[in-house]
Amino acid sequence: MSISTFAELKSSIADFLNRSDLTTVIPSFISLAEAQINRDVRHWRMDKITAINANAGVGESILPENYLETNNVAWAFDGGHMKSLNFVTNKVFAERKYNAQGTLGTPEIFSFKNNANVPAHFIQILPAPSSSGFVTIDYMERVPALSDSTTTNWLLSEAPDIYLYGSLLHAAPYLQDDERIAVWAQLYGAAVKQLNESSEKGKFSPDSLGMRKLGLDTSRSKRANHVRWS
Repeated sequence: MSISTFAELKSSIADFLNRSDLTTVIPSFISLAEAQINRDVRHWRMDKITAINANAGVGESILPENYLETNNVAWAFDGGHMKSLNFVTNKVFAERKYNAQGTLGTPEIFSFKNNANVPAHFIQILPAPSSSGFVTIDYMERVPALSDSTTTNWLLSEAPDIYLYGSLLHAAPYLQDDERIAVWAQLYGAAVKQLNESSEKGKFSPDSLGMRKLGLDTSRSKRANHVRWS
């Protein structure tokens, strides 16, 4: 059976479970699988770069909607000059912001924060810029969530088995089918491993080198500026 759309995925999950009474809960299994997928899959298709306008004196900006984790953050100013910023914890950022007493300058550090009144995440930089520029973020975005309106995405097209086995894995506890948890987990893990390895190899192909800057970099977790939003 072909699995290329949200509807086909739901149908396949029902077939594998041999159940016709799970229509209302199968989308929940898929959502749970997507949450795990975003923790496990690291593919060059998730790599994005964006430049966020930052006006003089403004020290925070809204992160991209589908932001997952940061590879690098830089301050772009004076017609193209770039300066990488160092990540610090919120505690360190708050202390240095207090000590700065509103002094403006060239940004050196960044951190993240939530705003209770706005359904978005923010990146904050310090010092707040003395002149306008751009916060350039090299980041990974979440896999676009499937729905009745978003019927497919790159991952479902490239690795439908990850979606299928991931959803079945999260269906097992609901159905109290503990015996099959290990089976689905093994199949899901193998599919994720194969896709991640394929991405790692693909970044060195001639076509891929012309299409993207870096692709997947398994050393990211060792970078000073590699930060995962949680």
